[in-house]
Amino acid sequence: MCRINNHSYKRLLWNGTALKKRCFHSEYLGDVLRQRTWSPVNPILEDTKSFETTSTSSTSTVILPKYSQWRPHHMQDAVQKYPLQFQKDQNKLLETLKEDCSRQYNNQDNNNLNQILTDWDALQAPLHFLHGSCYALTLLAETLTQQQEWNKEYNRLQAHLPIPLQQSIISDDNSFSTDEEEEYLQFVQLLHACLQNALGDDINNEHDDNRSSASDGTRDYYWAGTFLLRKIQHQTGIHLPSDQRREFQQTARKIQSAQSRIRQMDARDMSSSHRPQQQQLLVDDTNTIVEVGNQNAKRLGYDNYLQQIVSSTGSRMATSEQQIRDMNMAVAELFQPLAEAIQHDPFDKQWLEKQHVPSPTLNGTLQALFQLLGSSSDSCLLGNSNKNTIEIIQQSTNDDEARDLLWHKENRIFHVYEDAAVLLGTIILDPFQRTGKPEQAFTIPLRHRRGNNHLPPLVAVSVNMSPPVWDNDKDVTITWEDAETLWHEFGHAMQFVLAQTSVGTLTGAQNMPTDVSEIVPKIMELCLFDESTLLSVMDFSSANSSSSSSNSLTPAMIETIHEWRLHRRALQSLQHAFWGTLELDLFTCADDASWERGSLVELKRQLAFQYIPHDLPAGKDDLSTILHVMQSNATGMHIGMYRYLWAEVFSAAWYRHIMCGDVASDDRRSSSNLTQKKELRRGFREKLLDPGAAVDTDKLLLGGVNDCEGVLETLMLDVYSR
Repeated sequence: MCRINNHSYKRLLWNGTALKKRCFHSEYLGDVLRQRTWSPVNPILEDTKSFETTSTSSTSTVILPKYSQWRPHHMQDAVQKYPLQFQKDQNKLLETLKEDCSRQYNNQDNNNLNQILTDWDALQAPLHFLHGSCYALTLLAETLTQQQEWNKEYNRLQAHLPIPLQQSIISDDNSFSTDEEEEYLQFVQLLHACLQNALGDDINNEHDDNRSSASDGTRDYYWAGTFLLRKIQHQTGIHLPSDQRREFQQTARKIQSAQSRIRQMDARDMSSSHRPQQQQLLVDDTNTIVEVGNQNAKRLGYDNYLQQIVSSTGSRMATSEQQIRDMNMAVAELFQPLAEAIQHDPFDKQWLEKQHVPSPTLNGTLQALFQLLGSSSDSCLLGNSNKNTIEIIQQSTNDDEARDLLWHKENRIFHVYEDAAVLLGTIILDPFQRTGKPEQAFTIPLRHRRGNNHLPPLVAVSVNMSPPVWDNDKDVTITWEDAETLWHEFGHAMQFVLAQTSVGTLTGAQNMPTDVSEIVPKIMELCLFDESTLLSVMDFSSANSSSSSSNSLTPAMIETIHEWRLHRRALQSLQHAFWGTLELDLFTCADDASWERGSLVELKRQLAFQYIPHDLPAGKDDLSTILHVMQSNATGMHIGMYRYLWAEVFSAAWYRHIMCGDVASDDRRSSSNLTQKKELRRGFREKLLDPGAAVDTDKLLLGGVNDCEGVLETLMLDVYSR
């Protein structure tokens, strides 16, 4: 049994990085004078104190960070002072681990497992908050200069206060000594031993254990413990014999170094014949990750790295490489004839406007979305009754207190309530494009749920719509593509807000199985383009518009919208099939073979001709797509290129399931069918949203859904039924 004292623990907790002493105050005051900002207290540290706040489960009180007061030099101060402020939680976790390892544990009693994970979550929650908020500000701060300053502080935060076990705990740099790393690994070994004791011997038989299917919160803790234990094993090999463990950790460092270099590569270097050295570096690092990854996977008991990722946790819906390949091929075969027949560019943002289809407004789109999610009527997506109603309320940002919550004046705040009393969470929407803001839409969790007696989650949603011409415009017209993106991202936001998790840093939606995480957002897209929803969006948009012209949709216009969306989906699905197959081929290279630049180019060329013959740009010979796939893996989305295509399949099946009810019924408006649909929608929330990351993938498999209408739904059902 390894032993560790309190003094060593404080030094090693933050990923083995010693908290370096430096002359900090002069730097801080220098930044204050340079930026001409001052506050008697550090607002970042004040906001992290809110994690000590407890409340009853029926509270409607909103407690949010004061982002408008945050400055980069405040983060520098927080990085220095954070370990002292949260020393109490650190010691509490260590004492829990020591106590657990000093007694004989009865694995039928879950109390100690719950306590370990609760203490771990209490320690991690403020760290996740600091990282999520700082990362969001590197992307969304008001000016490009501010974003660059926040990026500098985010790099400092990662170096001095990394989130344990989120980043690899086998470092690829020399920022700390071998002794410090060894101390940290000793702590991880202690944590690993305690989790093994608590989980018992049935760790590899998760679906056979009664705790894995319990509905009283036990499954949440059991899933969290299993997830954390396997993460430790796959990152450190700490459960292996000592000689294999050393080899595993040396190999892990090589992977870390290669991934670090890949993250820094520029796609422009991959598409230029004048940068052969950079392209060769990508080839070499790709070979290192694949070859060395296979070696470590075999040490863990898997055939190869791909099998380790897809089937190791037992939580992905896809259970084998062949299953993914079959789906990619089936989708491609069904979509290619349609894609080749397209005579226009469905990605032209003005195409629908050229067809004289009226555009929605931002407020109208949001009102229709909130009606679908929060209505107590039969049309509510979540199947609510009058006893259990979701309500989404926008907070006015006209007063000073509300403006304190925003990092930009155009932000909007939405609170999600249940039964008009329980605050489930808050969503901050950053809707409009500006200099330096990423074009790609995204959703970031800023604060995770920690059970019923702590603050509810906070989520940031960023989309990139054209801003209003005048600041006092009543509403702003957006494209249907913007509306689709907005509904998609709110699907992600609702996954975070509605997840009823006890240990949000582990079982929050950020750790959902890769191929499950996009199902709800894709269902939201399907709901938007339902005929009744399209009409609702335009009704709300017309009510908000100052224009006297008619914004109603005719049946012909709705058919045009559906045609436009189907064409876009055909091209996107083929692109995803191409990426997914390319990723699988990259990671299934034979043990005795290595990729060369020419072979990678040829692989990409063959797959491109196979999956996307309608789009043959001159750059087919470059390696930018290879870099895209490898960067996705290097940033944590391991073997995940197939997830959007997978979500297209299962979202269509779920959509038919929850929106149509008994599709074989002759009268879909019958009272029995409406009752059934409400029950199915409650099941949708219970199976896909409430569990967070601990979703039971077996319960997501649907059967008996048929009679699909429309080409897209027919395609998805056909693939699903194979």
